[in-house]
Amino acid sequence: MSIQKFIIYGAGTEGRIAKLKMEYDKEDVICFIDQNLQGQKVEGLDVLSIDEGVRLADKFNYKIVISSQKHKKTMKHTLKMHGFKNYQVFSYNTLFEAVKYSLSPRWKINKRRYIKIVEFLYPVFLVLFFPFALMLYILNFRLVYNFRFPGFGHMALEPDALLANDDFKKYKFIAIVDETNTSNRYLLDIVTSKFITIKNFYLFHLFYFMFHYKFLNYNAGNNFMKMVDKYFLVEDNNIMEKTDLNVLKYMPSVYRPLVNNEEQNFFFPEGEKENCREILDKSFGIKENDWFVCVHARDDREYNQIRSCNIHSFEQAIEFITSKGGFVIRLGDKGVQKLSYNNSKVIDYANSNVKSKIMDLYLMSEQTFLIGTITGVSDVSQMFRRPVISTNVASWVQPRYMKGDIYLLKMFKNKVNDLIIGISEYMDNKIYLSAIRDEIEILNKYQVLDNTAEEILNATKEMYAVLFENKQPFNFADQDQYRKKFPEDSMPRIGKANVSQYFLDKYKNIFGI
Repeated sequence: MSIQKFIIYGAGTEGRIAKLKMEYDKEDVICFIDQNLQGQKVEGLDVLSIDEGVRLADKFNYKIVISSQKHKKTMKHTLKMHGFKNYQVFSYNTLFEAVKYSLSPRWKINKRRYIKIVEFLYPVFLVLFFPFALMLYILNFRLVYNFRFPGFGHMALEPDALLANDDFKKYKFIAIVDETNTSNRYLLDIVTSKFITIKNFYLFHLFYFMFHYKFLNYNAGNNFMKMVDKYFLVEDNNIMEKTDLNVLKYMPSVYRPLVNNEEQNFFFPEGEKENCREILDKSFGIKENDWFVCVHARDDREYNQIRSCNIHSFEQAIEFITSKGGFVIRLGDKGVQKLSYNNSKVIDYANSNVKSKIMDLYLMSEQTFLIGTITGVSDVSQMFRRPVISTNVASWVQPRYMKGDIYLLKMFKNKVNDLIIGISEYMDNKIYLSAIRDEIEILNKYQVLDNTAEEILNATKEMYAVLFENKQPFNFADQDQYRKKFPEDSMPRIGKANVSQYFLDKYKNIFGI
């Protein structure tokens, strides 16, 4: 009889504790799955993407262990979307057992033991450090906790919104950072350069409890993310009402300063530019005076069909750009579906041997514009104030909003009457909450229509006309009429980006314009 082997889903603190307990019980753990930390090593084990982990588990009949109690419903949903059923949820039997494994002699790495001891003593620290926290508050210091999140996009987006906010001039902000838990350390260095920053593993975990002093914390966007984490796929009658309020009211209030203040706050390090420029020249033949467009498509359709698209739908746009003398650079995780072009101006950088985290940032900062989907890449491009064409926007109330950006919506066809729905049905059925509700419910009712190659091509032509021909290919009366179909103060109303005019003309009747 073969010994069962395991893959742990989640490589954060809970995942590490799960590994510890399983090893204590003499279970054989092979690797971790974690979308944010993929490609790294945690506790000596490789961290795989969800796709890689599921394929490995399928091939060798490994069992996947869901490590997080908080996110277990989301993780179950993800595995089901991948058609994977051989999983179990990890849990402690008692609090005593949790502490036992945390402080076990088998826990040989001091950092791991340190974290659990500090977390165990948080209640004591909350009392002892209260006078210190009060002093910081009186002296006008505030803690920024956005840097706790390893996600690529939010690491750029919320600090950018904070610097655009007038409150940034009123307070002295302290960012306490665990730089070992981030998707891109170079990006972390860039965004923390504008704050008083403590980059220390031990101090981060020692002072983490201070985020419980709400009077000392300044939120720059993550109340929304915390709320999503709390209510994601949980059966609660108030979920949609609470989420609705955040999507339509809270998020616009957070990002409004960016809409009204277009000044660039963060810059790629000057000292790294020459080396990156040399790599572009030697590897791809892109000279200093050449221009290039980056393309990036979220392509995890098995995980999230509503937000994904096929990179091949960009092909006509790619051909248009190269016909105008530009280069096209494909961004993405290493190992994504390869591009096959007999054109030296089309570069599959994502699968090249020069791909690196710092080159990722350099390309996003120097590109002429981006053609992509709603991902962290578009948020970082925005941080560097590069124009963005966002395709396949499923949440119509959360489109691009910066001046100069263009977006295309995913359309939804009602399966009962076989008609493409308009804004009223979309809003009444709250399809814009698809990112935090069960996708299957929506897919049972609606067919999701990705943007066509022709739609993406025409949006690209519009961007080219603005940037290279000094033209405005938009009917601003139509654009205003479209915006007014959405609730007051929602992102489409306050934003300055435009829907692709070709797309708006195509669906004029459906939008009631």
